Amino acid sequence: FDMLKECTEFDEPHLLSLVSSVGRKNTEGLYVPDEQCAETLQDIQKFLRQDASVEQKVACQLLAWNFVSKDLLPILRHHSANDELVIHVVKLIIFLTLPIDASSRTANVQQSQQVLAIDAILDDFSATRVIFAVLISPLIDFERGVIQPKTLKRVELVFTFVRNVVLASVQKVYGLDANISVREERMINWFNQCS
Repeated sequence: FDMLKECTEFDEPHLLSLVSSVGRKNTEGLYVPDEQCAETLQDIQKFLRQDASVEQKVACQLLAWNFVSKDLLPILRHHSANDELVIHVVKLIIFLTLPIDASSRTANVQQSQQVLAIDAILDDFSATRVIFAVLISPLIDFERGVIQPKTLKRVELVFTFVRNVVLASVQKVYGLDANISVREERMINWFNQCS
């Protein structure tokens, strides 16, 4: 894509260095996060926050590198007990699935890359269940009548994640012949499998 080049006007080598130091698969195929994984995920979040362009250049590049399916979903699957990593991963997935500005010159490229990430999410029930499990602690707190800002933030994260997946699942993507009703069926199946 020539348009993909338009998405890469930032410190790409630094971002690539961060992404490559998140973790890796070991010989048994399990994902092993780097010792500094949490800090690296926070640095990638900073990259995303600093990218105020309509083209969302950083998100565009992360999606092009298959960051969601290569790193983020495996972290959720293999390290669900590490609350800090889970929350950082959820925040990154939220950034990468934010609705795309239709006025962007690269909206078509962004949508086609984002739909691949959404498809990976919809296909990975075990990783998605980890995201929904983030609600367990807040629901227990609510039941006890305890409402704290941290608790509310967790609920907000999960609901924002769901909103982003729903919006991205039903958007018409230029150049892809995927039927909206088929995508809606996949999304309903995803909800059923993850609940």
